[in-house]
Amino acid sequence: MPAAISFHAVLEPGGPSFMPTQVVAVPEAVCTALGRSTKRVVCTIGRRSGRLGLLPATGGGRYLLRKDLCQQLGLAIGQGLTLGRVLKNVHEVKSVAGLFQDER
Repeated sequence: MPAAISFHAVLEPGGPSFMPTQVVAVPEAVCTALGRSTKRVVCTIGRRSGRLGLLPATGGGRYLLRKDLCQQLGLAIGQGLTLGRVLKNVHEVKSVAGLFQDER
């Protein structure tokens, strides 16, 4: 299995106006390490894991997190968070049965 990537970010307001989402900016180095063609990743936020879609942006990219997911995870705008074990291929993970399952 390829090495997973972790990075720190700040939860930002936004996302497309038609979607109830918040944004996590993805550094250019992370996008490069994952490969430019990567559109979806599996990662952990806190003790939960799930799949996120990557949207291209200048200087890197951005992940969209649903507002209800942010509420479930106790995340607020401006809060720092760590995205861990970021993998570019869903098949590299044993199970992603639903979005953001608790890993306890």
